[in-house]
Amino acid sequence: MARFLLAALAAATLTVVASSHAKAQSCTPQSFDGAWNGEVTLCQNWDAEEQQRFWFTAQGSLIIPYDWFLFLEQADSTTLFRDGGHMDGLRYLPQKPTDLNPDGLPIGFTKDVTRRRKPYYAISKSWLGITCAACHTNQIEVTAGGETQRILIDGGPTLGDFEGFADSLVDALDATAADSAKFDRFAAAVLAKQDVRASSFRKRSLKGRLEQVTEIRRAWNARNKGQHPYGFGRLDAIGAIFNEVAAVPLDLPNNHHPADAPVSYPFLWDTPHYDRVQWNGSVENEGTGALARNIGEVLGVFGALQYARPFGNRTSVDIRKLGELEGLIATLKSPQWPEAILGEIDRRPEIQDKGRMAFDQYCRDCHKPTNTAGASIPFKAKMMTVAKTGTDPRMAVNFATRMNETGKLEGKPAQYLRLLSDGKKLKDPKDNGINLLSYAVGGTIVHELIFDLPATLKAIKAGRIEERLASDNRKEQQLTKRSIRGVPTREAIAAYLDKPDSGPGCDPTKEACYKGRSLNGIWATAPYLHNGSVRTMRELLLPARMRAEKFMVGSREYDAENMGFKDAGGFELDTSLDGNKKDGHEGPEYGSEELLNDPELLNALLEYLKTL
Repeated sequence: MARFLLAALAAATLTVVASSHAKAQSCTPQSFDGAWNGEVTLCQNWDAEEQQRFWFTAQGSLIIPYDWFLFLEQADSTTLFRDGGHMDGLRYLPQKPTDLNPDGLPIGFTKDVTRRRKPYYAISKSWLGITCAACHTNQIEVTAGGETQRILIDGGPTLGDFEGFADSLVDALDATAADSAKFDRFAAAVLAKQDVRASSFRKRSLKGRLEQVTEIRRAWNARNKGQHPYGFGRLDAIGAIFNEVAAVPLDLPNNHHPADAPVSYPFLWDTPHYDRVQWNGSVENEGTGALARNIGEVLGVFGALQYARPFGNRTSVDIRKLGELEGLIATLKSPQWPEAILGEIDRRPEIQDKGRMAFDQYCRDCHKPTNTAGASIPFKAKMMTVAKTGTDPRMAVNFATRMNETGKLEGKPAQYLRLLSDGKKLKDPKDNGINLLSYAVGGTIVHELIFDLPATLKAIKAGRIEERLASDNRKEQQLTKRSIRGVPTREAIAAYLDKPDSGPGCDPTKEACYKGRSLNGIWATAPYLHNGSVRTMRELLLPARMRAEKFMVGSREYDAENMGFKDAGGFELDTSLDGNKKDGHEGPEYGSEELLNDPELLNALLEYLKTL
């Protein structure tokens, strides 16, 4: 029987479940408080306050001490690392100060706290953290007549260079420690911010902590390197999550694998309807799956984890805040093509009818549209083997075949609680990485259910669609009844977390799978395929031989005719490399040859896709 913890198989990104909450979509693109350079947002069902909360709500990520980030200089200059031009060059989204972002951090960066987790608490009480918004907020640009219009897409896949950010941050920390003048400026600013005198003792102490944090960040980067750079808009987030639960908390520095399966960041809208999320469908939305995958996401992006028994794992994850973010995403709508900026859609009936017929014939079986009117209707994802999709297998294969040393967890129940594990234990010397990940995430939820039951139950149900809430409420009643002075028994927790096998068509824990999803708002999510190996939607609809072998990534300039970004930017994506393959999604079922031989049909399908 597949257990809840198996369904929690960690996410790279924060994806969420739904709510029936809906607002009017009739509005026009407009600027917003904190906009850095004239950006506008589309009508995606959030008001300005909800946007700000999504962008800057902390979740338990610990990168470097917060005050350090305010004053850290770039490695090769006196310009601050957080300078808007520098962050924009890394393709993160600079912002001006607002009430929820008083220091003007880029979207998705925020002030966080350690929750007394080692070794972070001894270094600093407040830390720079990263949130799901850093990876799931996009920007599209259109230049005409010498003027550039910038469209911000909430929930869209970022073009951010995560690897470039992490590497340049270590370079900046190294340079600060090595250059006495640079360190003196840094120390004076940091100690003044903390309202303490910059004595020689305090400077030495700061220098020691600086070197300690630098080594923490350097080790993270080394663990999570792939065989080749990811470039803009991609990250092996699943690989990083596996590594972060396997190496540091087990005190096994070499217990990691190359993070060699970079993928694009999934877009977040419409996930309320799915039974499964992630590119390989490895995480279920039911039960505690949504909270579990969000915990995994935090652990992958600089969260702290300590394996502890018998009361669950201790982490820096902020369960309450994850619940708030979950509820926000549940109300997000897909962006509509902004005709006033990107050009009018060809809405002639003969064009739209032709495009719809092509969609129904070649796309609908795997990409059924979800309900866009706010109804809480579950959506069953189409699960397919890699052999069927023909796309690059690296991400799905890594997930299904990962093995790790179990170290001090050898012999512990495979699903953290014995009652959930059917007698299975973590093996020695190695076990499936999925089991270790389940142990890490499941033990975290057990800890939160024991020590903060009301907040954890609220976070689990945040944004839940009504069809799933009824079952949740029944299980919650049983959990609270079987509690002693408000603390549920281990047997009650096991019963609450347990759930039957949902039986996917392709089991991502045993074989390489990918899933199909709705294409609502697909125009705003280039590059395409799970690994971002196809620049435009026009190319994706054609045979793989017609797709570019190499193209540039990093430009936000939108190619409206072909539905993608322009072939420009600072990174060349080479699709001949493992993990970068552009193959698949072609053949008779996809209509690729038919669309190649009928340009009018291809154009009609593109015009139809713009309307989704």
